[in-house]
Amino acid sequence: MHELTRARVVAPGKLRLRFADKTTGDADLSPFCEFGGIWARLADPGYFAAFTITPDGITWPDGGQVRTPYLYHQARRNPARWWRHG
Repeated sequence: MHELTRARVVAPGKLRLRFADKTTGDADLSPFCEFGGIWARLADPGYFAAFTITPDGITWPDGGQVRTPYLYHQARRNPARWWRHG
């Protein structure tokens, strides 16, 4: 499995992801909001940004989780450069 090492919000519902193998790319998670339930809360930018990186992927305070294989697939499909804030 691929290890997710970094993540940051780059736009509403979108994360930039970095993995241990240096794969870097974006995952648009905004479509998850349409599922309703715990996923509807991801439409709130403050809540969306309250994620935690876990060994299994990205997790939010209420237990919502997007697993690493999906995130890695999205990052590979949508490559991006990591950047550092000054």
